Amino acid sequence: MSLIKFLKLTYKYYKGSNDTNPDLKEVFGFIHELDKTKSKKIQMNWQQYPVAYKVYTGKSYLENLKANTFKENTFGYDLQKWFEEDNLDLFKVSLETMIPKNKLDAKFFEHTTFQHDVIHFLNDYDTSPVGEVMVLSFNLAKEWRWSYFAILFSSLFMALRNTFGKKKMPQNTIWKKIKYSPILVYIRLVKEGYKKGKKAKWLMAVDFEELYDLPTTNVKKLLNVTPSVYWISVQPFWTKLHTHYKQLKKEK
Repeated sequence: MSLIKFLKLTYKYYKGSNDTNPDLKEVFGFIHELDKTKSKKIQMNWQQYPVAYKVYTGKSYLENLKANTFKENTFGYDLQKWFEEDNLDLFKVSLETMIPKNKLDAKFFEHTTFQHDVIHFLNDYDTSPVGEVMVLSFNLAKEWRWSYFAILFSSLFMALRNTFGKKKMPQNTIWKKIKYSPILVYIRLVKEGYKKGKKAKWLMAVDFEELYDLPTTNVKKLLNVTPSVYWISVQPFWTKLHTHYKQLKKEK
């Protein structure tokens, strides 16, 4: 992939995105455009694992998860509840921007989306724009994709804009403005997400169905998913800031 193409698409993403309600069709279209070659390499690597055969020959992991019943306080039960609470179907949205060459490619992409949602769940990342940044940072440690890097690179400039732009930060003490400065928070969050992804097992190669009956805390330990210390500490303020951004958008 040429540098010019990368910069062009990165700039297009930056100009077309916003802080409160990102255009998912645009995001997925952007991902597919940058990752055509890399996605195929990741898929070929993934096919060496037993989980790939299950995905290719059976029902999707999400279908099986929704069809089964699990005991309370197990990974399967907690993940099932998480999907019931989250109404955003990323796979359906993403399929509108791509045409799989065959059924195997479609199944691979569907499982990639399922893994994406499991990363949200295991790390307690919400589905806000910053929560998505955390997932990309976590995933980038195991799957280098130009699209993920470009989105994080663009988001860095968005954080700069939000730090120094007019009316971007709500009224607060000087200490809180420094502590919760968007650019400083963004850098620390990306760093934490990437480090956590490095430590964790590659979730695409994990057979989650073998773990559903275990307590969620045990599953996190088995997969080396460590607590999101900094994310948890700033999430309450970020929620308020996100609401503030939405209000500013309404006032325009």
